[in-house]
Amino acid sequence: MEKTVYFHTEWGCCIHYTDSIGLENIMRIGVLESYVKGKVYITDILMIPKDVMANIIRIYL
Repeated sequence: MEKTVYFHTEWGCCIHYTDSIGLENIMRIGVLESYVKGKVYITDILMIPKDVMANIIRIYL
């Protein structure tokens, strides 16, 4: 994961980690699209890329 997207919700600031293609799609259509399995992962925890892979990507994908 090389891109980090910050956005505000009624619950506060959220973070979505993505790659270049994911960021391009977010910027083009203005929404987070679900992953192949129909899921979108967001967090309120700022992480370095290595930790994103260990704590989010490997666990949930």
